[in-house]
Amino acid sequence: MTAKQIQTGRILGGYRKKTDTRAAETPSPKVTENGEKGRRSALSAAVILALGVMIVMGLWRGPALSQQTTTEAPAATEAEAAAPEAQSPPGASTVPEPSAPVPAIREIPNVLIIVSGEESLAPLLRSNLSAIIARSGLREVRLAEIPRLREKIQIGRVPVSAYSIRELVPRDKADIVVLAQSQIAGRSLLEFYGQTQELITATFTVEAVDLASGAVLDAQAAGTVDYTVLNMVENVKAAVGEAAGEMGGQISRYWKDKQGK
Repeated sequence: MTAKQIQTGRILGGYRKKTDTRAAETPSPKVTENGEKGRRSALSAAVILALGVMIVMGLWRGPALSQQTTTEAPAATEAEAAAPEAQSPPGASTVPEPSAPVPAIREIPNVLIIVSGEESLAPLLRSNLSAIIARSGLREVRLAEIPRLREKIQIGRVPVSAYSIRELVPRDKADIVVLAQSQIAGRSLLEFYGQTQELITATFTVEAVDLASGAVLDAQAAGTVDYTVLNMVENVKAAVGEAAGEMGGQISRYWKDKQGK
């Protein structure tokens, strides 16, 4: 064998080794197909296993959820049962709440006398009107029983209207207010037996007002009185008796009509 043949054989032998090595490294189509099938089988097994776990977990949690639902059901039922009590059904008649009781009308009215105007006449007007009210069987409410009104009068802010008095007098204290006002109409001098006396002419008005309704009663009076220092008491008494002597009876009749008697 020549040297050239030997060299050629070495080259061919090395080529075969490289070819065999590459063939060994490259998997055959059959081996690749088998591996793919194996991976698919493993993936399918994993999916089946996962589904099995999920089913088992669902079966385990199912009774607990059922028990919880069963436990909450009575509470919901109780709430639904209580709902009709809280809300009345549409169209049902509702019973109105009872209103505050209306205070009963007193058998005998309480009468308050308020006098304003001429200071020298005020005490006499009050005393004579009080006597007329008492003779009629009515009860007079004294000013001392109503501190707010007494305070207003003492400091000079005497109410001049029935409306302002209604704001100051409690309803449980008085039912009827008698308003009397007086004023000096004129003055003159009288001379007799060498003496001089001042003659005063005064006028007065009297009216009765229902404090609850503000209605002015028919019991109204007006008069004029002439007097001096010597005959003031007698003349004022006579003038008030003549003008307002029937006021007590008129108030009594009005009160009976209000009671429906």
